[in-house]
Amino acid sequence: ESLSALPSRATAPPTSSASSTPGNRKGSAALPGFEEGPITYLSLSFNRLTGLQLSAAGAFGALEELRLSHNRLAKLPRLEGLVELRRLRCLDLSHNLLADLSLLAAGLAQGKLARLERLFLHNNRIPFLPLHFVATFGGDARGKDKAGRYSECALGSISLDHNPLLLPTADATA
Repeated sequence: ESLSALPSRATAPPTSSASSTPGNRKGSAALPGFEEGPITYLSLSFNRLTGLQLSAAGAFGALEELRLSHNRLAKLPRLEGLVELRRLRCLDLSHNLLADLSLLAAGLAQGKLARLERLFLHNNRIPFLPLHFVATFGGDARGKDKAGRYSECALGSISLDHNPLLLPTADATA
């Protein structure tokens, strides 16, 4: 199920900067709101989620690491506000049902996810990579592309194991 409404205020330990809600078997999760500070780490793995509303203007504005593995996410647009999380450094979408990465690629191309360093997409249904993903890794070790421009994206690793990827061969590009 989709997780959409979060309480604006809830009691939580004042030193909390992380939230984890593993193993929800009913399809939705209740998240606490944090009165004392923004959330920087959030794990909603193993919750059978099909969607989630993330507001960069609210408690999620400082989110640096988001773990959504082992859910039922099939479409990135169901993750409302994802590309607006400008401080996000690590995104784990592994073990879901994702096939289309165009929303994520557009966010990268527009520089909205410029701090994203690690992206986990293994064990999904991804048949191909959008061009911007390929271009991100087409530069040299210093992050320059073929035209000598530095990439605006810090993305250093993408995990794509166990997807039905169709990669271009040398024969197809000749």
